[in-house]
Amino acid sequence: MTSHRETQPRDGESLARARAAMALLRQGEVGAAVTALRDPAPAKVSPTEVAPVARAATAVAAAASELPTLRVAFAGDVTLDDLVSLCGWYLLSEGWRLEPCVLAFGTWQQQMHDQHSELHRFAPDVLWLFTDARAIANDVALGTEAAAAVDRWRDRLNSACEAWRQASSAQLILNTLVAPAWRVLGNLESARPEGLTHALRDSNRSLMTAPPAGALVFDLEHLAAEHGLRRWHDERLYFHSKHPFSLSAHGEVAHAMARQLLAWRGRSRKCVVVDLDNTLWGGIVGDDGPQGITVGPNGGARGEAHQALQRWLLAMNRRGIVLAVCSKNEDSLARAAFEHAPGMVLRLEHFAVFKANWRNKADNLREIASELNLGLDALVFLDDNPAERELVRRELPDVVVPELPSDPSGYVEALAAGRWFEAVTLSAEDLARASSYRDNLRREQARSEAADLPSYLRSLEMVSRWGPVDGATLARAAQLANKTNQFQLTGQRWSETELQSLASSPMHWVGWFDLSDRFGEHGITSIAVLSFAADVATIENWVMSCRVFSRSFEAFVLNRLVEVARDRGATELRGYYRATAKNGVVATLFSTLGGQALADTDPPTWTFPITATGPVATTYVSDPEPAAQPAG
Repeated sequence: MTSHRETQPRDGESLARARAAMALLRQGEVGAAVTALRDPAPAKVSPTEVAPVARAATAVAAAASELPTLRVAFAGDVTLDDLVSLCGWYLLSEGWRLEPCVLAFGTWQQQMHDQHSELHRFAPDVLWLFTDARAIANDVALGTEAAAAVDRWRDRLNSACEAWRQASSAQLILNTLVAPAWRVLGNLESARPEGLTHALRDSNRSLMTAPPAGALVFDLEHLAAEHGLRRWHDERLYFHSKHPFSLSAHGEVAHAMARQLLAWRGRSRKCVVVDLDNTLWGGIVGDDGPQGITVGPNGGARGEAHQALQRWLLAMNRRGIVLAVCSKNEDSLARAAFEHAPGMVLRLEHFAVFKANWRNKADNLREIASELNLGLDALVFLDDNPAERELVRRELPDVVVPELPSDPSGYVEALAAGRWFEAVTLSAEDLARASSYRDNLRREQARSEAADLPSYLRSLEMVSRWGPVDGATLARAAQLANKTNQFQLTGQRWSETELQSLASSPMHWVGWFDLSDRFGEHGITSIAVLSFAADVATIENWVMSCRVFSRSFEAFVLNRLVEVARDRGATELRGYYRATAKNGVVATLFSTLGGQALADTDPPTWTFPITATGPVATTYVSDPEPAAQPAG
């Protein structure tokens, strides 16, 4: 493993890493070559480094066949080879291998319509359709027919997307369009409906809010704004080789593309762990006291910068990112700062875990992950102290540790630029996640006060609603299917389109299960997919959020699956387990729930009889109209 670090690249740094990787690859040291490209992978690559880094990433990815693989087809109106290879580099930096199919530019419409095309033969996991506004601009006379030209383009796009959706279950990703830097109508370009900029913005807004069925949208327009339109466009490069934008933007776009793909695979980070002194506020609370630390306008520019970080973290918390504290401090003094320091935006209730002590920060981070029931690869750690950052990188290579500048005004940028928290959907469960983790602390307190485990489970008063996946629950079901790694029986992943197809199949049942208790709502935390053949129902996959492990919810869900199988006429329910890198926690689940192991099966398979009440007699979860609680 290598440490995760984000830095500003020095001239030649990426090129040196690419050369080192190629040298190691020639020696047959594939793992070392991957490491050479991984540590670190800056989000910016200089124009002279794009081609050699792209070649190295392609060669190393091709050799690293043991890594989990994403098969992605790239199609569009422009040349994408270097961009795709750089995207592969950033995927390598997170331990993933890109297997791409880059179609000839300008062929996407016929390839999507023709089921015998190279695109369809490749059978990708993802089709990334990378369209360019020049294809529309060339259809506009002097910038006065833009709306009609954009409408014609959208008709072609929608037709191709519908043909693809009918023929393939692969995830489709589209991008917003970038307007030209130079405007025919000048300042009126945005105001007048005839203007191309006006028409493109309307089209982008429509695409973002109402994309073609099952499609995700990549906001390329925003990336161009970040980079700067005049630096973004390189007409010489476009006319020469149909590159979509300047080479100076390739690294930033490829980095964002990789993060989008990883988010689709459920590999975004879930928790920000923050240091306190000179990170969340200015000064040292142990020396200056709660009233003496620097936060907000009264602390000048630095105080405003620390407050801006707190505001950003609060906004992240409200969208579902969990917050935790890891600080070398006296606990009582650290907590007092949140209660008494002027200018504080964050409060104690915003943090799911609070570790203020004098222990090793790596050990504290391990405990934070354990208490949250998250992997270390879900954490991002923010600390102003270079020595502490280096310690955590060395001890916990799975934890992301951004480099922070000396001036706190750059803290938000340092944390946001890594794009570690990308999401492809934002469900009600996401918005409630942070408060759910805080509720878990209350549950743990109740557990410590209970006389025994059955008493604790009864005291939770758990209730579960459940049913077949439909339009209202499909997005959350797909999110769980792709982001859950621990309680994940078979490793099978399904896109939203694939789950929708399974849900409408008479040979399958796709179900959702939510959970609530006296402390709050967990939302939809489990999904299961059953297949039916003759009189046997098989659990093709069953996933559950780590937040609700070991509360007898597993038994409740299994009993409901037996009920569904019985109603479909099955006389036997089967479940199997296929090991992945992270699902060892459920290796013995079926045997623990009373399943009978079948002999000589690969993968290991268990069978459950179809009974009137389900195979598991004791569960502490009720349907919405509660039945009698079990007797411990």
